[in-house]
Amino acid sequence: MRGDNSPSVLIVTASFGAGHTSVSNSLREAFAARGVANVSILDFYELVSPFFNKVSRFVYSTGTTWTPAIYGAAYKKVNALAPDSWVHAAADRFGRDELATKVSTEAPDIVLFTYPAPGGVLTVMRQKGLFNGFLATVITDYCVHSGWLHNPVDLYLVASKEIKADLVNRGVGRAHVEISGIPIDIGFGARLGGANNVFQCPLVLFAAHGYRTNDALNVARTLSRSAPAAKIMVLYRKNEMLARRLGELAGSGNIDLVSFAPDLGKLMSQADVMVSKAGGLTMTEAMVSGLPVIVWRPVPGQEAENARFMARSGTALLADTMPELAAALKLILSDPAARDRMRTAARRTATRGSADRAVSAVLQRYMEARKQQGAGETNAATNKTGADLVGQLRGRP
Repeated sequence: MRGDNSPSVLIVTASFGAGHTSVSNSLREAFAARGVANVSILDFYELVSPFFNKVSRFVYSTGTTWTPAIYGAAYKKVNALAPDSWVHAAADRFGRDELATKVSTEAPDIVLFTYPAPGGVLTVMRQKGLFNGFLATVITDYCVHSGWLHNPVDLYLVASKEIKADLVNRGVGRAHVEISGIPIDIGFGARLGGANNVFQCPLVLFAAHGYRTNDALNVARTLSRSAPAAKIMVLYRKNEMLARRLGELAGSGNIDLVSFAPDLGKLMSQADVMVSKAGGLTMTEAMVSGLPVIVWRPVPGQEAENARFMARSGTALLADTMPELAAALKLILSDPAARDRMRTAARRTATRGSADRAVSAVLQRYMEARKQQGAGETNAATNKTGADLVGQLRGRP
């Protein structure tokens, strides 16, 4: 598509962890590669209230780290609710004034959601005839939560055929679902897994950020003791407390501490196994890289669902105790045939070029919808003033 005729795109996300933002950045790069330059990324909660954004991120991080059982119970309870329940209706009201004003100002032709919460605001605008642009939702896990379901949405971009089937069972038209994979940076999977390992020994990656400090410390010790001949690379990101606690152990053992890996795709391609949480983005990056994974104590909710998907596909082992972790690590490192089976399963399960696939599907469906609407028709509804839109939205019960 030529840049001078390309649509304007707004990607609405939330900075809960790095996953949703990374997916959004990958989508923007894929749009740019196709000549679509007018693409902006909006942090929904930051738009509504920077203070609320900080508080909600703290609550989410605390809940998944310190009270995972409560988080999982809440996830399950809300997931059981119908999309038109009062809980989802209340969530649809949150931030609607701010987002309506933003959309009326930018008047995007295409809006993509990489986080479920703000999707309801735009679908309400669609229902009231206040927005006639193209709406797409990018589901960033290997499961479906009812919070992702909004009507009308033109296109759902999903990671697997299982998710597509789940959406269809929940009433979404089959033609409105495209299997694109979870959009990730093109740098992942550029090399064969296990190739060019410069360490001349088995390489174990441990993504320690997101775990409680004592838990991460115990995992690192177990990995070090279980594989003394391996290099244990601990990615701790901004957890300086963990870095201090691991300092002495790292100085005298086989552990290296890395705050930030500028080329994580290269590391994943070199590694033999990774120990990690089961975030949708991380799991996709590992699979595309052909990297076997050990999921350590997945948080109930979407992470547990992601972990189960990985285990079913043969790309990951699950561990809830230190003996299970040690046994899984020894199996992968000592049995080349088992490791190769997991690598093969990962490459078979992963969808390569996921960001480009997603963008291609969005642009194709957008052009088809535009032709149906008639050449030259514009999104006149979004040219109303923000005050007009907000006033009409407030009229919704």
